Amino acid sequence: MTTKKHRDPTPAEWLAAADLGPSSPASPYDLIEVRDEDRDEDRRRRAIAHELLLAVRNIRQQAVGTQTEAARAWHRPQSQVSRLEADPSAAKVGTFLDYLSALNIDMTIRLSAGDSSIELRAVDGHLVPGGRPRATA
Repeated sequence: MTTKKHRDPTPAEWLAAADLGPSSPASPYDLIEVRDEDRDEDRRRRAIAHELLLAVRNIRQQAVGTQTEAARAWHRPQSQVSRLEADPSAAKVGTFLDYLSALNIDMTIRLSAGDSSIELRAVDGHLVPGGRPRATA
């Protein structure tokens, strides 16, 4: 009697299987009906998280260079910088603002709904409505 060796699918294969739809399940979870809107929303969220990850890493590299140098400025271990940059969307807002402040990085957020909007600026580790730019020396 011969037995087939089982091989778990790679993450890329799982994602590809999710794009095939319910007609060809790659796992028992694929038998659960997933609405296209939910799948599209999940992809949109992952794309936003990826863009945030790239932005944080790029601005850190421009501001201070390596993660080790960022950790030194932030007074935290390099592993915490790595965790934050690996998934900035999982960080608490206060932690994220403290990190940016330690690296002298400014951030502005604009919230809009209909005719109303407000601009928030990260100033010294806090979000300030209207905000003021950080003084440059």
